[in-house]
Amino acid sequence: MLTKTFLLLAAFCVASCATVGEKGEPTLVGRWRWTDSRHTAEYAFLRDGTFTGFVTGDGALLSKFAGKWLVREGAILYEYTSDKTGRIQAGTRDRNKLLAAAHDHFVIEAADGSVRKYVRVNGG
Repeated sequence: MLTKTFLLLAAFCVASCATVGEKGEPTLVGRWRWTDSRHTAEYAFLRDGTFTGFVTGDGALLSKFAGKWLVREGAILYEYTSDKTGRIQAGTRDRNKLLAAAHDHFVIEAADGSVRKYVRVNGG
C-alpha cells in the first residue's frame, strides 16, 4: 500500500524542472486543484516563480511541498525545494506537458501518461 501511494505521489510530482514562467503565461498564476475519487492535489503558482502545494489521499496528507516553476516549450517545469512530509527530496525536478490553459482551468499530461484537469480555486 505504501509503495502504491508513493508511486502515485511520484506520478503527481514527475508529472511536472526550474524557475519563473515565460512571458505570455500569466494564466497559471493562482491556486489550482485537481481531484479524483481518492486524491486531491493543489498548487499555488506565484508570479515570482515559486509554488507551494499539497497532495492528499483518502483524506491523509501525502505531501506538502514548495519549489520553483516556469513554463517552457509547452510544459510546466518544477523544481522542488522542500517537502514537509519528506517524500520529495529537495532538488527533484518534474515536468508536465501543458495541453491547454484558460483563465479557469488548465490541462496537463503527466509523465505516467494520465491527463488531469486543474481548476482555479476561488481567490487564486
